[in-house]
Amino acid sequence: MTTFRKLPSTLLAIGCLLTTINNSSENSISATASFSPLSLRIVGGHDAPIDSVPYQVALYLKEEFYCSGVLLSQRTVLTAAQCIRGHEQTPHLFSIRYGSQVHSQGVRSVIIRLLPHPKFTPRQIEYDLAILHLAHPVIVSRHTFPAVLAEKSPLVGSSVQISGWGTVQPKGAFPRTLQVASTLKVVPIKDCRAKWGRLFDLSGSGIFCAESATQSACHWDSGGPVMQEERLVGVISFGAKRCLEQGTPNGYVDVSTHRHWIMEHLLE
Repeated sequence: MTTFRKLPSTLLAIGCLLTTINNSSENSISATASFSPLSLRIVGGHDAPIDSVPYQVALYLKEEFYCSGVLLSQRTVLTAAQCIRGHEQTPHLFSIRYGSQVHSQGVRSVIIRLLPHPKFTPRQIEYDLAILHLAHPVIVSRHTFPAVLAEKSPLVGSSVQISGWGTVQPKGAFPRTLQVASTLKVVPIKDCRAKWGRLFDLSGSGIFCAESATQSACHWDSGGPVMQEERLVGVISFGAKRCLEQGTPNGYVDVSTHRHWIMEHLLE
């Protein structure tokens, strides 16, 4: 399984979004939290102008693209905790780039504080969230604008939109431009637990899953936004090792269940 980034030793990080589990009985599954950066790129998506997703940012570690993130205010970014695991005390190693469809051409902003959710562990994937504080406010424009947090969870059967710069297929190259996919539909939590319950504790309400016959998150997409009706409903977390795999939905952290914690650490 893959966590579009990297989890424990039993999981091989596929990228910010997926962590892979090399297991003879389930070698097709990848979990999002292997805690090394191997994130996913959107599979089956299409090029998106940055002003259609102005809250999208790219997270860099030591000048290399590592994960995605979501702008919540001029000085606050939300991402996946797996993306900063092991580096919590070294925020100077990270930066973001924003305001461009091509992430390497975006404006660079330095990070001064990393705040992973205190309950996050590779098993407790529903807490796969981290807050990043920026040294200076981003410049708001039509290309750069904070996302609005959803106040409720997406309904089963409803569509969600994901975006990112991760690979478009396993072991594939990175896309030059930002990709967006919008045909994923939320599945019942029982289906999510049936597929992923052996690897993660999904007994709480902090995760929802979604899938599509033609689209999926992929390696290096971890930490990116999941949107519905112009509201941020989730953060990309985990999925299948092969990214798009029928019957294996991607997992996303439900931000509405963590709204209080997020707002508590928001810098205006």
